[in-house]
Amino acid sequence: MNNIHAAKPIPPLLRRTQLLPGESLPSLLERLAQLNYYPSLHMLSDTCRDHMETPANQDDLACPQWIETFLRLADLTQISLEDLYAASNHRFAPLLNPPSQLPVEFPWIGSTSKVMLTHNLAHGCLRSAAAAQYCPHCLKTAAYHRLNWIPIPAAICLEHRCLLVNQCPKCHKRLSIQEIVRKHCKAAGGT
Repeated sequence: MNNIHAAKPIPPLLRRTQLLPGESLPSLLERLAQLNYYPSLHMLSDTCRDHMETPANQDDLACPQWIETFLRLADLTQISLEDLYAASNHRFAPLLNPPSQLPVEFPWIGSTSKVMLTHNLAHGCLRSAAAAQYCPHCLKTAAYHRLNWIPIPAAICLEHRCLLVNQCPKCHKRLSIQEIVRKHCKAAGGT
């Protein structure tokens, strides 16, 4: 991971948006897919990975493990690398890394290295994109997923002082970040 390979430049998306306050990276990607009329996030992922020649072409856009993926996302979205990193699960890496263990670092452009969140650190501490939680009051204000809803111990919305919800209120199925952003449970057919 120490070598940064230049990928073929790609034009930015035709329709772009900025990160909303406290928004998670998977939420931004879902909103971008909707804005650009992609039927799913997979099509946006394919666009981002197109012409990548490193192992990053198999990377997960929601939690990139390669700097090349962050660079592609920055090209596509016109959002800074720093802002994309801050919206990713990697933001939690310094908090989750045990003091006795050296952190795994990204080779970062233009600044010092950034701490990477490995799958081992995330497991058991952070919710997956397929089993997310949300504040119903926050979603009424703006339909996007907040980064502070990702840690498993987070159970309360500090703004509304209510419990976070981790399932569909109709069918009680776990909800994905995609379903939260779209305010539509695939199983129950609504929010």
